[in-house]
Amino acid sequence: MIDVKTGHLLIDKEQIVTPLTSLATIEKWQLGLSQKTRNMGNDWSWVDVKNLHIDPLYLNISFLFKDKTICGYTFTFQEQPYDMNPSWASWSKEAEQNNLVRFNNWLEEQFGDAQALEWGTVRALYDSKSGGSSIELRYV
Repeated sequence: MIDVKTGHLLIDKEQIVTPLTSLATIEKWQLGLSQKTRNMGNDWSWVDVKNLHIDPLYLNISFLFKDKTICGYTFTFQEQPYDMNPSWASWSKEAEQNNLVRFNNWLEEQFGDAQALEWGTVRALYDSKSGGSSIELRYV
């Protein structure tokens, strides 16, 4: 899924996200079950993709762009499709802490101890503002 040597996200043979992938390209691909672009009213944009299936996982991923150039992305993954209409009733801090542990374990399996690489950084984090855990990949 992520090439450790390059930081490329391998979606399929034709769709590979690299530090050179443009906002227009991601928008054209129409990934996952839903895709939405959020223009933040400045030079920053997010493209949010729900239920992107990269066998055997389902990802919710948000690509971050500055001046239409990709800076990185955050994502979560699980083995079943995500609920497209989640509510706070299904949220718990314990579940998010468990996700953080799961994401850190996955990073350890994929990247070993390295979080800073030649092409950028990768880490798992818990965002108390959004109440969610994710993996963040940033390009240099």
